[in-house]
Amino acid sequence: MDRDIKQHISNKRKELSLTQKDVAQKIGISLKSYRALETGKTQILNKKISKIAESLGTSPVELVLGYKPSSENKNQLEELEANYKNNLDDIKKMYEEQISRLEDKINDLYQIIEQQKELILTKDQIINFLKS
Repeated sequence: MDRDIKQHISNKRKELSLTQKDVAQKIGISLKSYRALETGKTQILNKKISKIAESLGTSPVELVLGYKPSSENKNQLEELEANYKNNLDDIKKMYEEQISRLEDKINDLYQIIEQQKELILTKDQIINFLKS
């Protein structure tokens, strides 16, 4: 497990484009001591893992597990949920507007049909008048 933690630390450091010297300075130890920690030549002490995590802008839990546990992602999940709800509301509004426009179009078409019926009736009346 210690080897996994050291690998997680190394991965996070590289992800942040930090050198071993950068992290050593941030946690207040020599470069040689830090290298020994990261390469597995010495055991990681609990107080050092906290300082290392802080210097990498993460939590000790993430360094131990190699990923952020879901409780740390709660804010991201809430933000994602809010964005999803907003997007859903926007889509719903867009469809409601489109439905309203289509209903108006249908009503216009019904009016045209009624006008056409009236024209046909008038035409039939004229034809009947002319025949008599």
